[in-house]
Amino acid sequence: MDDNPTNRSLVADIFASTHHKILLAASGAEAVKTAAAERPDVVLMDIRMPEMDGREAMRLIRQQPDLELLPLVAVTASSLSQEEQALRRSFDGYIRKPFSHAELYRELAQFIPHHSTMDSLLGVPKVAKPASVEIAGRWRELLPRLKELEKTVWPGVVQGMVMSDVQSFSNQLAGLARSSSCPPLEVYAQKLIEAAEAFALAALENQLSQFPTLTAQLTSASVSDSDSASPA
Repeated sequence: MDDNPTNRSLVADIFASTHHKILLAASGAEAVKTAAAERPDVVLMDIRMPEMDGREAMRLIRQQPDLELLPLVAVTASSLSQEEQALRRSFDGYIRKPFSHAELYRELAQFIPHHSTMDSLLGVPKVAKPASVEIAGRWRELLPRLKELEKTVWPGVVQGMVMSDVQSFSNQLAGLARSSSCPPLEVYAQKLIEAAEAFALAALENQLSQFPTLTAQLTSASVSDSDSASPA
């Protein structure tokens, strides 16, 4: 809930590639009305709004039936430690402008439900050898492209944690996996997509961090297969 249309648009864009439904309000009064009608999982509440500020909107929202425990996250540009402490006491969460995507995700992840199956996404399982010499050759042809992505694209995806970038990276990997008959890479790409869609930040960060490990395992598996297939 923010009176600045640019800020509302920025938040909406952050979640454009996720399955989450975003409700936007331009004032404190509209925030109260929207919360009462839609019963969201969490509210991002700008503190400084005209007519009705975020504190008053919070008070009125919590007077609504069944909204007493609705998580409300205060959003402010103030750097005053005294105000921050007061907001942390009265709101369920706190985030200061300007904030990064990762900072916003971490704050909201405390309140937005996600699938418990995300625990199974952690880590990269050991890569088995390719099914044939032909497949091993296709994996070796794939490796330079993966190493290029590791150097040029992957660092920005990890640092930015922008969901549209994660989705683009995942789709790119999935396409390479299919064209190269590489099931481990396809599984990895699918896990990235599932973690992003489930808003499972810890699993997503973990999976992204494992990309170099996966590339190294694919390298080892394809080389080993090539060596064992070479004539004596």
